[in-house]
Amino acid sequence: MHPRSKVRVLSPTRAQAEISLSAIEANFRIIARQVPFHQLLPMIKADAYGHGAIPIARHLVQTFGPQIYGLGVATLEEGQAIRAQVSRTPIFVFSGAAVWNQDKADFCVRHQLVPVLASLPDVKTFLKKGHARKLRYEIKFNTGMNRLGINLGEISEVRGLLEALPPKLRPTGIASHLALGEDPDHPVSRRQRESLQAIHEVFSPLEGIREFHFANSSAVWNAQAWQLKKISTVSRPGLSLYGVRPWASARPRGLRAAMRLRYQVLRRAQILPGESIGYGATYTPLGKRPESIAILGAGYADGLLRGQHPQGQVYIQGRAFRLLGRISMDMSACLCPSSLATGAWVDFLGGKIDPWTQAQNAGTIPYELLTSVSGRVKRVYD
Repeated sequence: MHPRSKVRVLSPTRAQAEISLSAIEANFRIIARQVPFHQLLPMIKADAYGHGAIPIARHLVQTFGPQIYGLGVATLEEGQAIRAQVSRTPIFVFSGAAVWNQDKADFCVRHQLVPVLASLPDVKTFLKKGHARKLRYEIKFNTGMNRLGINLGEISEVRGLLEALPPKLRPTGIASHLALGEDPDHPVSRRQRESLQAIHEVFSPLEGIREFHFANSSAVWNAQAWQLKKISTVSRPGLSLYGVRPWASARPRGLRAAMRLRYQVLRRAQILPGESIGYGATYTPLGKRPESIAILGAGYADGLLRGQHPQGQVYIQGRAFRLLGRISMDMSACLCPSSLATGAWVDFLGGKIDPWTQAQNAGTIPYELLTSVSGRVKRVYD
């Protein structure tokens, strides 16, 4: 008999995201302390903001159980993937439930998903087809964000529809969303707060409607100004769960970065005066001496947004080094110490590296930066 061949496991190359589940856990507790009167509905859409939805969902449910109102996703397919690994915990589908139809109803029944209905026609279709007999559901109102949501002018009609139902067929919750959670004194925010108060007054007397939620991470950081305890029962943290403060100047309040994003050096070389790097030849040394550069195994499919040029930077042994030339899909270049070895790793996120600074260097926000870390980046969990 031939000896069994051993399965060879490739060592990580190019790009790696080290995800700290203990940081996620610590961040959840920090958020919960801001709103001790609320359950939390963690948003794990877009693959948990690039961190890996299934491992994050499993860990949150196993660790916190009853403290979790449910898990929030954008699409039906996201909900399906999580439901295959996480049983019983409610999974709320937000934008993916829009334009409600029988196929979506069947899908939600099959995978035990909770649709969030966001238009009056969708609510009418849902109720007319008898879907409330098979599905738990919630309703979303537009209070000023002006994306999805039932308009306030239709609130009386919605109240009438729900009032005519037995309590067990009514939505379990009412939702909305904030345009400026970080600025509760903005005129738009003041109008939204008034609308949210009105919604609470209209629907809280109806038996069966137990929960109200609209607060994102920014609103949690401004819990008192938004009157969260008075007019809501659930908060929906997203960015803060992953250790990023809700807006650039917000106090971190102890949040820990959950992702350390690292790139491997594929080649170290010198670039001579008069030479250039990458597409468009946008970078050429200005001095008269050669520059030491590293070619990194990461590009705009790995979290290095194309807009990082020309302000972006990576960190080598705790020191910042400038990215050079245009970021391409699979590779990029940076200045580096001449002692840096091929195969070494450089850091782009994690530890004391500020994700807001890294994002702003690319003219964007951490949400886009994190969700650009594609599936080909190897995730390693602590």
